[in-house]
Amino acid sequence: MNLWTNLISKEHIDRDCKQYIKRLKLEADRLFTFIKYYVEYHNNVSEHELRKFATYHQIEDTISHISWLYNHTLKCAYK
Repeated sequence: MNLWTNLISKEHIDRDCKQYIKRLKLEADRLFTFIKYYVEYHNNVSEHELRKFATYHQIEDTISHISWLYNHTLKCAYK
């Protein structure tokens, strides 16, 4: 007997427990797909990749802003 069948088979009194058990019965195959396909339960790898991407864009935006500010200052100085 595994953990899920053990949880589902017990009679629960608490209303929240009953709702969770009902959801487990209906959607256990979708809720725990990460177990079936050996996917890590956390999303750290994706978040690290997004952080690199966001940092790159932040630096790129800063450089382009400084460049625009420099060009704008030069244009204003020679008018």
